[in-house]
Amino acid sequence: MQANCVSRIAAQVHALRKQRGLSQEQLAELAGVKQERISKIESGSFDSLTMKTLHKLAEAFDASLLIKFQSFSDGIQDVLSLSAASLKVTSRVDDLHAFTSAITNTTTVEASNVKSKSPLWFVPRTYQPAANNAVMFDEAIMPAVIASEYELRRVA
Repeated sequence: MQANCVSRIAAQVHALRKQRGLSQEQLAELAGVKQERISKIESGSFDSLTMKTLHKLAEAFDASLLIKFQSFSDGIQDVLSLSAASLKVTSRVDDLHAFTSAITNTTTVEASNVKSKSPLWFVPRTYQPAANNAVMFDEAIMPAVIASEYELRRVA
């Protein structure tokens, strides 16, 4: 079972690095780890990875990290179905840009990068949903586009 997880992580780190056009050295620098560690991860030559390292890799890839439990047979099927397409992950900025464009169905405008630590809520101006019904974006990953029918609200 552990071999399935190791295989998937190794394949995905390698595929994402290639998709992003990064060398192992560049990925290591972005993630704050040594190049040798990236090499071991990509080859599946590791016994353990810390959550900290996985989060650093996710940040370097500008992607979210998903860890889940699944049945043994689903784990095997997951590894057997690995392909370049199944390992592709769109960067957060591109993904959120597509998401905001899809939900607003309007032309988007450029916005400056937001530097504050407070979370932002992306809320329709004409509809005031309860806070838990709004879509929340962390400012560090806020897309550089905001549709005119939406506004950002800072929450405490």
